[in-house]
Amino acid sequence: MSELPVIVSVVEGYGEVPSLPVLLRRVALEVHGTLCEVPTPHRLPSGNMRKPDELARAVRTQAQRVGDLGGVLIVMDGDVTDVPCAVDLAEELAPEPGLVSVRTEVVIPVFEFEAWFLAAASSLATHSAVDEIAQDCADAEPAEVPKNDFQP
Repeated sequence: MSELPVIVSVVEGYGEVPSLPVLLRRVALEVHGTLCEVPTPHRLPSGNMRKPDELARAVRTQAQRVGDLGGVLIVMDGDVTDVPCAVDLAEELAPEPGLVSVRTEVVIPVFEFEAWFLAAASSLATHSAVDEIAQDCADAEPAEVPKNDFQP
């Protein structure tokens, strides 16, 4: 096993599979000053994430990849309509205590995981894929959707 912390994850969306490992490695290095290993997430569709047995199976599978350092991160978008509170959804998804021997955390991005990238647009400004307009995003979750002149 690696001597680096290993963060494994269970995610809901296709976009999180390639992007979450990059984000976690960047946060570990820039915020905590450490490297970490972040294997490819296990994708579990939204409907299956809400089934305790399905989610528990995915968490157990991923937890086997963690050594002495690290844990399991469960990420599900907070855009579900039947649970309007991210805290309630996190509590609903939290695995039973003792399911695995490593630390497990649930993160619910409000409204969606992609909003984190909008909030960080200015830090991504040097990347060629970031549009000039996106670089000006100061609030990823505006109280009101801005109007634009573009009409399809």
